[in-house]
Amino acid sequence: MLDENLSEYRYLQLSKDLPPVGMTGITMSEERIMAASQEGVVVTLDKKTLALLGQRSPQISKDTHSILLHDGKLYAVATGLNAVVVMNLKKGEISSERIHWMLGKESFGRDEDHLNSICFHDGNLLVSGFGPKSEKLWSSAQNGFVVDIASGQKLHEGFFQPHTLTSYNGSLLICESGKSRVLDLSRGKVANLDGYVRGLCEGPEGLYAAVSKGRTVSRSTGLITTNPDDGGNFQGHSAIYLIDRDTFDVRKVLETGDLEFYDLVIVGDEALSWPVHDCS
Repeated sequence: MLDENLSEYRYLQLSKDLPPVGMTGITMSEERIMAASQEGVVVTLDKKTLALLGQRSPQISKDTHSILLHDGKLYAVATGLNAVVVMNLKKGEISSERIHWMLGKESFGRDEDHLNSICFHDGNLLVSGFGPKSEKLWSSAQNGFVVDIASGQKLHEGFFQPHTLTSYNGSLLICESGKSRVLDLSRGKVANLDGYVRGLCEGPEGLYAAVSKGRTVSRSTGLITTNPDDGGNFQGHSAIYLIDRDTFDVRKVLETGDLEFYDLVIVGDEALSWPVHDCS
């Protein structure tokens, strides 16, 4: 947990019953926080106390990445299915799930395009993906895209490992992770950072973007990835950047050691009472 001025970060005290792996997507309602683990388990926490309210193993979804609460339902990007799964909620808990959309019937059930993030923008649900690999490793997938799942139309293409679609103030933003930058696709703005950019949100002071250490794919192009199978030397650092929402200039950077980030969200004053570890 970070303060909005990026002066410090602290570790939250969470239930010991949470899945013992990293978390990917996170989304919130007025009363609950929902997060997906790397094993696909969706956990529900009380927003005021962080108490564990429930957890559900995937019934259909596979290799869940980003999740989104929208219009009373939970949408999950099922990366391992090349699809989006929608989960019905009953009293805040998942009651059922079904396939909502697939990129293509021929690729369904396989991670062929590495779909990862989802957002609601300008009345439509949009999803980002790496695109297909030309060789064995994901570093060969260099035609990432943004697709409107209602029409199936690709609205933007040509990205290297895009993540974290974000809608704010009429603009559509995306992290082009492999090129270490944040793009405002609506205004043509670019913020160049240092590291594998993944995790983005708007806050009271500006835009917040997270970077993690990556591995160099190509010295000539500067492309990086987080996949250890892609080889290469470590590049960049782990940090949170504060970006001016108008100029896209970097205003501040908070170094965060060796942490690896996937998602960022802004929370309200309820976070002031959340239990934290004493790191002194």
